[in-house]
Amino acid sequence: MKNLRIYIGAVVMSLVVLSSCTVEDPDDFDIRDDFVGNWQASEQSQVFGNSNYSVSISKHATDSTRIYINNFYQIGSSERVVAVVDGNQLSIPTQTVNARLFVGSGSLVSGSININHTASDGSETDNVNVTYVN
Repeated sequence: MKNLRIYIGAVVMSLVVLSSCTVEDPDDFDIRDDFVGNWQASEQSQVFGNSNYSVSISKHATDSTRIYINNFYQIGSSERVVAVVDGNQLSIPTQTVNARLFVGSGSLVSGSININHTASDGSETDNVNVTYVN
């Protein structure tokens, strides 16, 4: 009888502990959330030298793998580049925005986004390294 009470007590305690735990629904998790927000860019450009400016990153409305980076390469806050997120990695597929051709890649590490990309206006190609921090 004593063993039965101990067993029932253990089962009740297990149920209490398990019922107090919440499990995140994997469908609610969106890796892009780590990228979204306002960032300060510190850019090293072969053409323009070093500069600092602001960018904002938002989610693509219909593609769960894409984000928008507004003011990328200081092209204007109303201009945006599309990037594809895969885990903590991002890629900037070849695209033309504001008369410039962009392509590159980067990663999110320890709360910073580091991106290496090229920007070409047709006559000159700029190799750029930029870091975004909140």
